[in-house]
Amino acid sequence: MTILDFSLPITNTAEAMAVGIAFAKAMGCPAEDTQLAFAFKWTKLRRRRLISWVHPDRDIFPEPSAYQDEVLTFVDIPLDTPPSALGNFVNQAVQPLFQVFDGFELNPNVVEDLTRRLIERKL
Repeated sequence: MTILDFSLPITNTAEAMAVGIAFAKAMGCPAEDTQLAFAFKWTKLRRRRLISWVHPDRDIFPEPSAYQDEVLTFVDIPLDTPPSALGNFVNQAVQPLFQVFDGFELNPNVVEDLTRRLIERKL
């Protein structure tokens, strides 16, 4: 059985959103009138176990298994979203992924913390 570390989708999603926001700002998009649309697709999930390998201090017990093979999520983010509020959007994107692991729900504070650490380069 293969595994999925819960922190990797969070940090990868946060990074994709932060980079998208940076690109839109660099292109001169008007912050007050611009919405960025993100889509995330996770595949080959069925029978993977959800673990905490990168952050062993955040154990998941028991290690839930995915019951479906694919998850697709969509999130719209206003361009004027401050970096400190990005965790909320990351949470919206990743919670449906985690729910296919036997209905697992990750505490939004964990998502906020990992997103903040990524933005502050303290991972």
